Amino acid sequence: MQRQKLIHARQALQQSEARLALASEASGLGLWTWHVPADIIWLSPGYRAILGLNAETRFGFEAFFQLVHPEDRAAMRQGFAAVTAKQPAFEVEARFLASDGSTRTLLSRGRASFSRPDAPYFDSLVGASLDVSQQRHAETEHRRQRDELAHLSRVATLGELTGTLAHEINQPLAAILTNAQAGRLMVDHPVPDLKELSLILDDIVEDVRRATGIIRRIRTLLKKAPPEVRPVIVGELVHETLELLRPDFARRGVTAHATCAPATPCISADPVQIQQILINLLINAADALREQTPLDRIIAVRVRPGATGFVSIRVEDRGPGIPPDRMPLLFKPFQSTKPDGLGIGLSLCRSIAEAHGGSLTLANREKGYGAVATLLLPIA
Repeated sequence: MQRQKLIHARQALQQSEARLALASEASGLGLWTWHVPADIIWLSPGYRAILGLNAETRFGFEAFFQLVHPEDRAAMRQGFAAVTAKQPAFEVEARFLASDGSTRTLLSRGRASFSRPDAPYFDSLVGASLDVSQQRHAETEHRRQRDELAHLSRVATLGELTGTLAHEINQPLAAILTNAQAGRLMVDHPVPDLKELSLILDDIVEDVRRATGIIRRIRTLLKKAPPEVRPVIVGELVHETLELLRPDFARRGVTAHATCAPATPCISADPVQIQQILINLLINAADALREQTPLDRIIAVRVRPGATGFVSIRVEDRGPGIPPDRMPLLFKPFQSTKPDGLGIGLSLCRSIAEAHGGSLTLANREKGYGAVATLLLPIA
């Protein structure tokens, strides 16, 4: 009787293991356990299949750890070190080196067991790993395509501003030429007026700085480079953007001004991409003022601390506002109210904002008329 019970128990255990293995393979999960005192790591067939490991290969921790990508080993150790009896669950994502030379990204979740509540270290870990390589590759490709589209959008925007920017650069160049010719004549004078000559040279230096600043801003926007997230002083970025658009606004008869609340913290962002959002919002606001009277062609940019952990950048105009039937379509791609517009500007801007951990919204002003765009970005 006892022998029969053992046979039934063994059969039930084998069936349970078979069902568990089938479920893990069907879901793409790899199961594992680590018995710490004996330093034995067990890997399910599904886990071994993910990394192409031989079924006979046995692992201790250090041997298994060599499978982790060198750049992710520190994060893996930190994940294990954070496990305590009070917080036995853990989650860590790391890249692993497969037997065929490829890299697989595994998201692992597990739970630790402790011999006693005050034990300094766990006795075992049990968990499951999911291969998320395809998802991470798709996310990387999505970011690459978004950055590519953002660059093309910046180029297209600057193309529209070419005329006014060229005129803006010509002004300091013409002034430099005029001052240089005047200085040349003054030098040929029997008794040169050195004080006047010094003032002329100061004017030349200032005009060179002005032209250089315009060219620098254009080159920054045209440059195709990976995003660089760093602390950014919002007020400076807003004023630089307004300075870039000032010639175009002057041609349109639009007045734009910015106010920045004292002690507004820096944001954590890529300055080029955030400036691209600001340019898009400001040009949209200027377009909305096309039919307004000169007194109403005003754009206000307000920078303030927003919700906890965020900085708020509001772009307000005094245009006709957003028609109710257009509200649901504002951020949909290829939806534009402009005859020559592609309809990707706002959609791209929201995507950039969300990639930074922020948000972008559009609404009609609560008081008066016009529209307001609110950009929230996380504090550095």
